[in-house]
Amino acid sequence: MIKKILLSAILVVSAVQMSVGQDSNGANQNVTIKIESIASMDFEKLVDIPNFVFDNADDLEGGLTSVNIATVQVRANKDWKITAGINREIINNYTGVFKVLVDDRPAVTLTGDPIDLIGDGVKGTSDLFNLRYEVIPGLEMEEGDYEVQIIYNLTNR
Repeated sequence: MIKKILLSAILVVSAVQMSVGQDSNGANQNVTIKIESIASMDFEKLVDIPNFVFDNADDLEGGLTSVNIATVQVRANKDWKITAGINREIINNYTGVFKVLVDDRPAVTLTGDPIDLIGDGVKGTSDLFNLRYEVIPGLEMEEGDYEVQIIYNLTNR
């Protein structure tokens, strides 16, 4: 009988402790966190409209390279790449070579189709790149003013 009373007392004390542990002064709330795929490219022009003047045969044939004309900063939570291409609608009959140089990477020759300019971007970094242009019209280009528009795109890879 003493065992039954002792067992009943232990159960009552346990029940009291459980109800004290569920204090009405506290609360719980579940929080849902959803992180989307983020890829951000900030393009800062250092030169509003780069201007190349070809006034001798050596430059026309060998080309000219600009100083840094823009900086690009990429921030992303996935691996990424930047492609570049020439807008065919605004090429104005320019048929020479147009290259983009990114820091110390090899120059990339642009065409109307997007091509990888930076194909190895890594998530979790805040990368800053300097851009330069190299223009090689060639001796077959006729005298005139030409305009080329470059289209840059940042995508996840």
